[in-house]
Amino acid sequence: MMTFCYFLSESAFRLYFCFKTSYNCFVRRNAMMLLTKANRNSLPALYSQEHVPVNEQVVQVKFFTPDSSWTWWAVEFDGEDRFFGWATDGANAPELGYFSLSELRSARGAMGLPVERDMYFSPTRWADVAS
Repeated sequence: MMTFCYFLSESAFRLYFCFKTSYNCFVRRNAMMLLTKANRNSLPALYSQEHVPVNEQVVQVKFFTPDSSWTWWAVEFDGEDRFFGWATDGANAPELGYFSLSELRSARGAMGLPVERDMYFSPTRWADVAS
C-alpha cells in the first residue's frame, strides 16, 4: 500500500512517496541554492575577522537540517568552498571551526532531507545568536 504525505517547507512543497511494506521513502523536490550571490558578497573573507572578538563576530548565513537538529552558522567564507563559523548537533554546545559547502550539499538528516539555508535569518552578532 502506498501512502502520500505532504509537508510544507520554507523552500517548497515536498512530496514523499512512502511505501509501508519496505519503509523506503523517495523524495522529489527542487534543491535549494545553499549560497546565493548576495550571501557570497556579504560573507567576509576567510581570516579577515581574526582581530574581532568572538562574541562580536557577525554570523552572516545559517544552515540547518530540517529533519534533525544540526545547525551551522557561517561567519567567513573563502569564496569557493570553506566556511569558518559555528556548528552544533543540537545536543552539545556549538563548536567553532571550519566546514565546507560541498559537505553541506552532501549531508542528509535522519529522513534523508538535505541541508537548507535559513531564508529568514538576518546577519546577527554571535553573542545574540548564542543567547
